[in-house]
Amino acid sequence: MYPSDLPKEYYTAEGTNPRAYFNPKYAASFVDVHLPSNRPFCDPPPTSARADTSLFTFPTRSFDYHTSAERRRCITLGRSVEHASEILDAQNRQFLLSISIAGRMVRFLRWDRSGAIVSEAFDCVERPEPLCLFLWRYAHLDDAGQGYGLPIEEATSEEKNLFSTVVREYAETHSVEIDADGIDYQQGYVDVIKVHDQTDPKGYRRCLVSAHIASSAAVASRATCGYWAVDTDTKEIGFLKDTWRSCGNGMVTEGEILQRLRKANVKNVPELICHGDVGQIPGVVDQRTRTNDYARCSWVCQPSRLAITPRVHYRMFITPAGQPLATFRDSKELLKCARDVYYAVSDAYHNLGLLHRDISMNNIVIVRDEHKNPTAYLIDWESSADVKPVDHPDRASLTGTWRYISTRLLAGGGEDRSPHHIYDDLESLLWVVLYAVLKYLPHEHGNETDTILRSVFDSCHGGFDGTPTGGDGKCLLLVAPNRVLSPSKIPNVTVREWSLDFRDVFYDRLVIKRLERGEGLPPETSTPERLPHMPHFDSFENMTDVAQKVARQL
Repeated sequence: MYPSDLPKEYYTAEGTNPRAYFNPKYAASFVDVHLPSNRPFCDPPPTSARADTSLFTFPTRSFDYHTSAERRRCITLGRSVEHASEILDAQNRQFLLSISIAGRMVRFLRWDRSGAIVSEAFDCVERPEPLCLFLWRYAHLDDAGQGYGLPIEEATSEEKNLFSTVVREYAETHSVEIDADGIDYQQGYVDVIKVHDQTDPKGYRRCLVSAHIASSAAVASRATCGYWAVDTDTKEIGFLKDTWRSCGNGMVTEGEILQRLRKANVKNVPELICHGDVGQIPGVVDQRTRTNDYARCSWVCQPSRLAITPRVHYRMFITPAGQPLATFRDSKELLKCARDVYYAVSDAYHNLGLLHRDISMNNIVIVRDEHKNPTAYLIDWESSADVKPVDHPDRASLTGTWRYISTRLLAGGGEDRSPHHIYDDLESLLWVVLYAVLKYLPHEHGNETDTILRSVFDSCHGGFDGTPTGGDGKCLLLVAPNRVLSPSKIPNVTVREWSLDFRDVFYDRLVIKRLERGEGLPPETSTPERLPHMPHFDSFENMTDVAQKVARQL
């Protein structure tokens, strides 16, 4: 918890280890001590208007990152964020309180899933009372006052046996391994998580879970955790999603979206069993973020008036549970999964006018039946949005996983951001397949692979207004694929032809040439247009030959 440039005698007492590991599992809070010159925050002068002053001493575009004071301040702030992130991720938390000390100056910080509130600094030598009072009060708070969330109940011995039995039977009949890539089950460690269910007389369902298989470590985020779960009443196995959902005006829960999708007969989407905010469980206090409540206070230093997303703790239980797309077994299974995802995207668009907006490796799961036949399901619909007029503000927001966002959306920034279109979802599917091919299938690019992955999928740079932009590698791959990767080095003929044909669609039909001619993308109406034919997918027009050619090899 201490910076490397702090003299050793400042923090090393006799008999202690200065390199002891900071274990976030057991930390109730943390105190970050740093030199005054490295403080990341700066209070405004007493006479200045706080609404026009920034609390943060962030670097300018021209600073020398390797030698400047801005670099050291960024590192100090980054360390605090890292500690807060580790504690919030490792523990069941609503919020976290911490202390920042720069020389004699002390600040208090409150972290939650919407951000952090930073207090004004005070001199702890001249005014020790605030620090002493804070520590005394903190020591006398109960768990809820210190920021801990709803206690996790340990399963009974009977429930542990039930979980083990159901999980092992499912693993045997559905060809699922009990490990990090399948059902993540730690022998003997089973807890109970309650999920709101308005149809149950108790008002909730008891779901048995072990180690989570997915999590998000960012502080200001949904902080999503995923678990393989077993319903104690029905003995049904499924997937439990624990997240801090956005709860602004007009926000719809993911469970409600899944209900709409199933009602509209959208293929390859999970079935909702139950869902609700944690505060809807009888006897449980609502769990919401508070940072957003203070964003417009007069004492807040925030000249840019950044939008802070309010969030509420939410849980959802769905079936079936599946394995990550990365567990596909061969090229045939990968392309079949791509076809299944296309059906979900197409049905949602045609039947509901709904765009998923986050097609990615992590949002596609594979479910195998008793005969080991795979079906891909498209999950994580919380970022989806209805098709709206192109001038609607929601259409211009950049949503999705950066690695798979379409070239067109990555290239635009700020007020010039293009609205999300159905073709952006389809292009994301292309990038998912290409990433999986380069990452998991045999090819002959060898040591070039990491460079290709970085340049195509992870390239990012700041725009003129500070908004991140990217997609240079993707654009180059669409225009001149041989300059990025050599198709001849992908030995699987089906995958190579699928990738090239899919690439041709976006180069020749959907993006580059239409924009070069100034035509833009095809217009959208309240009744979504029929999609053009795409490679491998038998419901598109004008690409029948490609679809038949690939389908024969599946």
